[in-house]
Amino acid sequence: MFPTSWIINHPIDEESALFERTAEEIQKMDVEVFVTLKGFDDVFSQTIYSRQSYIADQFVFGAKFKRPFYLDASGKLIMDITKVGEYDKVALS
Repeated sequence: MFPTSWIINHPIDEESALFERTAEEIQKMDVEVFVTLKGFDDVFSQTIYSRQSYIADQFVFGAKFKRPFYLDASGKLIMDITKVGEYDKVALS
């Protein structure tokens, strides 16, 4: 388990297929995003892969993930896995 959470971002700039597309256009385009992560398990000394795909209906537009971890009074990092995936709605720029 990672000591903190990770967020993988895709910058939507001139190089992105999503550049200057509205949420409605992305829905109509039937966009699907494939995510592949590769890691190494030290215990079993093997490479591990995780693959997932997300279709446009699963996208959350105008949202930012909350941090599911904090430092307690003694400075110890606390990871609350029940908070993983929670987000706040934000204005799109």
